[in-house]
Amino acid sequence: MTSCTNPLVITRASRSISRSTRSRVPLTPSIYPLLKPAHKSPARYCPTIARLVGSAPPMTTSHKSLSFTLGLTSCLVLLAACGGDDNKGTASDSADTVTTGSAGDTDPATTSGDTPTTGTVDPTTATTSETCTDIDECAGKNDCAVDATCANTPGAYECTCNEGYKGTGEDCKDVDECNEDLDNCSMNATCTNQDGSFKCECKDGFNGDGIVCNGSKEFGENCTAGEDCASGLCLTGDFDMCTITCTQDVANDCGAQGVTGLCVAVGMDTFVCAGDLTFGADKDDEILKSGDSLKRSFQTKTDADLFLLDIAAAGTYQVAAYPDPDDTLTIDFYNGDATELGTVMSPGVGMPAGGNIDVPAAGVFFAVVRNTGNSNGDFTISVMKQ
Repeated sequence: MTSCTNPLVITRASRSISRSTRSRVPLTPSIYPLLKPAHKSPARYCPTIARLVGSAPPMTTSHKSLSFTLGLTSCLVLLAACGGDDNKGTASDSADTVTTGSAGDTDPATTSGDTPTTGTVDPTTATTSETCTDIDECAGKNDCAVDATCANTPGAYECTCNEGYKGTGEDCKDVDECNEDLDNCSMNATCTNQDGSFKCECKDGFNGDGIVCNGSKEFGENCTAGEDCASGLCLTGDFDMCTITCTQDVANDCGAQGVTGLCVAVGMDTFVCAGDLTFGADKDDEILKSGDSLKRSFQTKTDADLFLLDIAAAGTYQVAAYPDPDDTLTIDFYNGDATELGTVMSPGVGMPAGGNIDVPAAGVFFAVVRNTGNSNGDFTISVMKQ
């Protein structure tokens, strides 16, 4: 320690020290002059000694008072034993020597230019660690459940139950999707709960992956839902029939696929065959627009040709069919949804059949021209805006 040649008496200062661990005690004015004028902070005298006795709390100073905690009691005793205008003692322990300020600070008594060191202090070696590395608990031991996912966070970690499980993350239990109505199995399938998941299987009489299970009903058979049908499509409403998809890029795509009916729109770019209409086996079916006129031939006495009328604007349109002089014919009109619009017959042999149709908006409707005469003659059909 330090030998003293000029001891000081600090009886009054000793009585002012509080025994409370967290109390701050003002230094009486009668003691303050005992400190060297160049050193306004006791940390300049003995921060190392304070550390050696197990406490180095923050210190604040002002021009009239000094605040500190109980851990600096030993420091004050040292000042009392070795105070005075000059300290002539010698250091016998390297731990008693205190260096303050930056490396270029030639006068440790001054604070100008001093750069404090940040980090944590090892109380056994007084060394400072300037960085702290996060521990990845997820890579080692943690409290997450087996059925949970561990996510590392700065200084901690989070546990989240995996899909199919519920809980706190530290405790995860299986979710019974079948009983809690959380499955997506088909109405024609059975749901079986599994650990963390579930399984869908089609019932007898249905085919599919369990999520979609289609029945065995074919085109035209009665249905109430798509899963009743082998195609998975049920046209409900006016028809309640199993159906298939089609296109309006050709006049009679349903017939081309070997089924009856008209190709109607049921949604955005979705078309299906509706109805049980049959037409002739020939390829006279055609798409007509306003202003079109073309000639066709009946192949048999019962032949019928389908025309898809593609109307670009609202208005009144005359649709007429002109038979050979010795024939008669009939035109059946259908709306765009395949419901019947009306029928017009030739009033006599060789006389045309047709009429004016009011179209409220651009769209599609159909005309079926049927031979009702006694021969296989020709006919001409036209579409004219009125």
